[in-house]
Amino acid sequence: MVRSVIRWSLFALCLLVIGPMCWWLVSGLRMEDVRTVASPGTHQGTGGMVAGLTWGLLAVAVAGAAACVVARITSVRWGLFCGGVALAWAARSSDGLDALMRAGGEGVLTRLSIEAAVLGSGLLVMLAVLLPRGDAPPLRAAMSDRVTLTAIGMGFAAALIAGVVAAFVVAQSMMRGQTLAAAVVAGLAAGAVTAVVSPRPEPIALLLGLVAVAVASPIIAGATSLPAGRLTMLANGATIFAGARVLPLDMLAGGLMGIPLGLAWGSSMVKTVPHGHAHHAPA
Repeated sequence: MVRSVIRWSLFALCLLVIGPMCWWLVSGLRMEDVRTVASPGTHQGTGGMVAGLTWGLLAVAVAGAAACVVARITSVRWGLFCGGVALAWAARSSDGLDALMRAGGEGVLTRLSIEAAVLGSGLLVMLAVLLPRGDAPPLRAAMSDRVTLTAIGMGFAAALIAGVVAAFVVAQSMMRGQTLAAAVVAGLAAGAVTAVVSPRPEPIALLLGLVAVAVASPIIAGATSLPAGRLTMLANGATIFAGARVLPLDMLAGGLMGIPLGLAWGSSMVKTVPHGHAHHAPA
């Protein structure tokens, strides 16, 4: 009873206090037209891209710190989920890809790729250093262990595939709810598959795969939408490469929420027998 109260109290804190704080940190970012709310990497107001990424990193740091604290009090999976809930506030602050490209042109895609690399790297490093070992060990644990390295590879590959597929299936438009939902579904699917096939799933490896999708997708969108001048039209018509519709903060927040759900779901479908060997089979 007490543990349940603590868990849900921490969730409420992340949802109602930490989340709005993350939103406030990035809510003032603007495109050149002032009316369009920019993502951190596409900010064209005072200080430009550097200022935008700085505010974005602060929001990521706040959510990441919340995730690590909750993880130490409860569990790693609950900590990641709560951190994702907080970061979702920041993800919801900016306008969609279509609005960003109308205001900033085709250069927005390059900026989004840089944003994904910077914010994703910051979050991954923070979690790798500060996340405790627990029900789902972080990437820094036992790097020389062959099982761990195999789990990292499996998780990364599963997240790459799930990130692209979920974007095509779920993000049918630039609506912010759809893009965030696509990232949650990607994390959930990758976590479930990895938990079934790997005895030691690594949540940070899964998040790394989703970050890779967020970095590569804008580049792919630009490369597959030539000749130049078609990108804005494609974005407005929601026919641009689907992975690019999921903005970097969407992918980070949705990944943090979806991965622990997927790991829990996948773990519930396998069973472990004694004598030190884990046999994974459908429940």
